[in-house]
Order: sequence, then C-alpha cells, then structure tokens
Amino acid sequence: MKTVGTTHLGYNTVKNISSLPFKNFRVEKKYDVFKIPEHFIFKLTNKINPLLLNLHQDFGFSKCDIFHFFNAVSFSKTPWVTTFETAMPRFGQASVRYNAMGVKLIAGKHCKKLIAMSECARKIELDFLKTNFPDYYETIEKKIVVLYPPQKLLITDYSKKELKPELSFIIVGAEFFRKGGREIVYTFDKLLDEGKNIKLHIVSSMEKNGYATENEYNATMELIRKHPNHIFKYEYLSNEEVLALCSKCHIGLMPTYADTFGYSVLEAQSAGCPVITTNVRALPEINSNDCGWIIPVPKNELGHADINTQAEREKFSTILRNGLENVILDIVNNPTQISSKGLNCIKRIKEKHDPDKAAIRVEEIYDKALQYDSIGPY
Repeated sequence: MKTVGTTHLGYNTVKNISSLPFKNFRVEKKYDVFKIPEHFIFKLTNKINPLLLNLHQDFGFSKCDIFHFFNAVSFSKTPWVTTFETAMPRFGQASVRYNAMGVKLIAGKHCKKLIAMSECARKIELDFLKTNFPDYYETIEKKIVVLYPPQKLLITDYSKKELKPELSFIIVGAEFFRKGGREIVYTFDKLLDEGKNIKLHIVSSMEKNGYATENEYNATMELIRKHPNHIFKYEYLSNEEVLALCSKCHIGLMPTYADTFGYSVLEAQSAGCPVITTNVRALPEINSNDCGWIIPVPKNELGHADINTQAEREKFSTILRNGLENVILDIVNNPTQISSKGLNCIKRIKEKHDPDKAAIRVEEIYDKALQYDSIGPY
C-alpha cells in the first residue's frame, strides 16, 4: 500500500481526494512548514493568507510516495499532483514575482498532473497562462486533465424520496447573497403572497458581503420572518443533515452570480433533486434542462458573469428574479416534470461522478506519476 501525502483534511480535500475508495493507496496528512505562519496569521486576523495556504514545503521530512494537493503548488522533490477549481497558482493578490514562481513549480518535473475540476477550470487556467506566462503554456497544458468531483448517490430509487404534497425547495451554502439568495427570497415572497403552495429551506449563515447592501440584507431578513410557515432558515446543519433534508425536498436552488463549481448541485442531484441554476462557470457542465433548469445570464467567454458595474449587477439581478419566477411557476403548473428530471439526476450522478470510477482514474494518475518520476512529466 503506497502513501499519498496531503496537507489539509478540509471539505475540498476530503471530497476530491481522501474520500475516494482507493485500492492501492492510502491518504495521510503530512507536514507543511508554510501552514505554521498561515495558522497564526489566521488566528490573529481571522483572514486566510492564500499564498501561505496554497504553497507547500516539507524539506523532505514527509514520508510518502506522492503528494496530492487541493489548489496548492509545492517545492517538494517528491512527485505531486494538484486538483484545482480555478486558475493556478491560487495566490490571491500576490505579485507577478510570486505568480511566476508558482508557474515555474507547476511546469517543473516534480509536478506530474493538474486535475481540473471542470472544463471551465481548464480553460481559465490556459487563458491565464496564455495571457501572462506564454512560455510555459505548452508544458503545463500537457499536464492538465479534467476529472469531476465524486459524489455518492443518496438514493437509487426516486420513489423512496419522502416527499410531502407542497413543493419544497432548498438552497445550501455560505455566501448566500452571492448564490442568488436575495433574488430567491424576493421571488418566494411574491409567489407566496399570490397564494402558491411552496416552501423554502435555507441552510446558510447568511453573512453580509458585497452582493447585498445593508438595506438589501435587512429587507431579505424581514421577508424571511414574514413567512414563518413557508420559509425555514437553518444557521448550520452537518453534511449528513443537509443530505437528509435534500431527500425530503423536491428541488434544489443555485441561481448563483459566481461559483467555481457547485458541490451543492451534486449533493442535491444525488438525492434526486433537480436544481435551478444559472449558466455561469462550471454549472452548464453539471446541470442541464434534462435534469434541472438553467437560467441564462450574461457572461463572458470563460463563463464569468458580466457583473463588473452596478448597472450590470442590477441587470443580472432582474434577469435572475424573472427567470426564477418563470421556472417556479412552470414547476407549480407542471409538477410531473420534477420526477422525470429527478430520475435523470440520479442517472447522471451515477454515470459522471461515481466514486469508484474516480478512484480508479486517480490511481492511474498516481501510478504513471511514480513510473515516470525519473524523466519528469508524462
């Protein structure tokens, strides 16, 4: 049994790496000198330092056959691969000098593969290289593969869902307002006032951010309090509790302004919940009108929403609210589509996100990385 070293055991690492049912490898958390100052900076400022978070150095002390990171690059001489969700290196607002250092590490012989979580992530990385570091484009382009995150099926038979007659919707995750939360609540307020028999479950801390003004935040919270029998807010639920709640809901919600991927879409689909999403970033790769509903919004060629100005944000919000209202009314008037889309959700999760197939693919990457360690990337 060979050992895979990693430096985090947070949700992203567990989701994409350590939870995979490997046959010939085991995952162990290993030493990383940069995490010591990163930890103290976070404790003092309550802010993550993306440079220290996503840079690795062990000075050769870690005993493992290969490293597998999430979003990180390494100085290690041990072969390593990285799963990433957007452009690499992920150093935040770091200078060109630091980014150049990170690109050189990625291009170096010890980096064996970059595993993009989506085709969108692959395109963003290649655009970043072409624009900023064209000399490394060809070398790094050959290292990138696309592998979607694994997702266990919560149900295999749609008829086993515990559904009540009233249509129930669910939105899950931090950054509630970035995920279209304000538009969701406004839409539900309007439809509930019109007498529609629908319910909304919100699982989020609903922290304030740049996607809602103070007045918009307060107005949203007031509308939630206005409908105590139809809108239910949960400050926190464990992942197990979230999945259990999904199994009791008809439809998931992710009409986001900006998300690198959208794990909650996969989790909802695994519970047979078709999801209403926008078409930004990787969402068109994991959702469609066959297994859910997509609200088209203005975006650029890389999938980023066009929300750079206040006017563009207002336009986006209007499109979102109109789209949500139209989709939800269509569902209310034609509820039979929910089960057919739910069945398609289960089918696509089984076909596209099977953990056993993902484990086999990742083990193949590890084996080739170790086989060709002496001659660099393969």
